[in-house]
Amino acid sequence: MKRLELVLVVVAGLLLIATAEATEYTYWQVGSGNWSTESNWDNGEPLAYYSAHVNNGGTVTIDHTGEQAESLYMGHMVSTNRGYVNMTGGSLTVRTYIVIGNHSDDTNGDHCKFTQTGGDVETSQGFTLGWSTSSAYGEYAISNGMLTTENVVYIGDHGTGKVVQTGGTVTVNRGIGGQFYLGRQAGGHGIYELSGTGRLVSTYQEIIAFSGSATFDQNGGTHEARMLNVGGQGTYTMNAGTLKFDDLYLNGSFVQAGGDVMDNPGGSYDGYMRLGREYSLQDGTLTINHIYMTGSDTGRRLYQTGGQLSIVDGLNDGKTEIFGGLYEIAGGTASNGNVMVGAPYYTENEGTFKVTGNDATITMDSYCQNSMGILSSVFDADGISTINISGAATLDGKFYVADPGIAAPLGRFNVLIANGGISGTYSSANVHLPSVDWSWGISGGDTLWVEHVPEPTTMGLLAIGALLGLRKRRE
Repeated sequence: MKRLELVLVVVAGLLLIATAEATEYTYWQVGSGNWSTESNWDNGEPLAYYSAHVNNGGTVTIDHTGEQAESLYMGHMVSTNRGYVNMTGGSLTVRTYIVIGNHSDDTNGDHCKFTQTGGDVETSQGFTLGWSTSSAYGEYAISNGMLTTENVVYIGDHGTGKVVQTGGTVTVNRGIGGQFYLGRQAGGHGIYELSGTGRLVSTYQEIIAFSGSATFDQNGGTHEARMLNVGGQGTYTMNAGTLKFDDLYLNGSFVQAGGDVMDNPGGSYDGYMRLGREYSLQDGTLTINHIYMTGSDTGRRLYQTGGQLSIVDGLNDGKTEIFGGLYEIAGGTASNGNVMVGAPYYTENEGTFKVTGNDATITMDSYCQNSMGILSSVFDADGISTINISGAATLDGKFYVADPGIAAPLGRFNVLIANGGISGTYSSANVHLPSVDWSWGISGGDTLWVEHVPEPTTMGLLAIGALLGLRKRRE
């Protein structure tokens, strides 16, 4: 009997606890005021098991330590039912989700917005901006303090989500799922703007454009990502600041006009950059262990017009592998490590290394071009930049020389110099020159050159043209 009574007491206690922890709802009911004021909510100030809702167009101020809720929803079923939060200090702990822009839309720049200028925000299960409908719009602006989530982040789920970070620290930890999506669903759009002293840390996978579209604009600050994936409808624009990643998978567009992009020295992976679309290096520095390009799509391109690219041998890797697509360099400095062009044994796709003009400085540890590889030299009025190789070079495949309709200079030009010697060569059928005025060869066992010397017929035509011009001037 006593045992039965004990069991009943325990069960009753558990039921009381369950009842006490059951979710309750409380709605913001005034125009503006402080989170901690009981009367500002229709069911009192939120406790740890309360779902807090701000959707009446009002503004909540948070400046006290210890504020809490089970969940926080800003915006409601009607598109014009918006809510706003201004956090200047203190702390807010949310046990499950923060949703900004639940259904409510944007009208002339007016939308649900959480503004954090101080304090600490922590959510244990997720953080979503622009959630339920394609018209939903939510924004988070942080200039100071900390925002930490232990699980998923959806910036632009079905609708539009925007984060503007000019300071403070945003941390996305792996937790259970650890997914960080910008533009998660088809039709969703994510926006992240990082500048100033802001610091963004994602400890697992970050996808810019999953099934939707997204833009990430970095004009300062520091962005640290373990696995960074720019999807097909994603664009990353880097103008200033620092980006560190363990691995980068690029299926969208990456434009670097400044700043420093590098592999994470303390990362778990190998500083690997896989290009499925275009990376445009215009200025700044790009320092990584491994570039990998594959596939037959001509949109797969690394295009360098400036800046400094350095392949470092951090994990005995130090490779630039062009197994498909195009690496074109027209300016800047490139230290490419061990370069492999073409991959007949793997993808059966042609890869191209292309040098345009005479404005780049190019060094390599070694160069291996196989039967599916292409070396392309496009002259400008000053000639062509020479590829300087500290080790050996192996030549096979195709060799293209182009004079794009300008007055290409006359003389002999070194295309490639390999201090470790050149093995292999190009068959005559695989060498494509602009005209009979051009020739090519390998001399000294270490130098690939092309020469532009007009043929006698061409010289005669030039002389006739000069005489006719002189006669016309005299007349």
